[in-house]
Amino acid sequence: MNRISYDITIKHNTRYELLEDILTEKQIAQIPNSNISRWKNESDNKFHCENMKF
Repeated sequence: MNRISYDITIKHNTRYELLEDILTEKQIAQIPNSNISRWKNESDNKFHCENMKF
């Protein structure tokens, strides 16, 4: 089984509902809904990154 790894930026933007600002609808459609749902529900400090400002 091959696993796809996603950049932390994708996860952060999903969490803050900004994914449409960086990806096209076609690209978003390629990400499994289970991943998007999980990222939206992660705790605020799960993907902590000091350089990212939202």
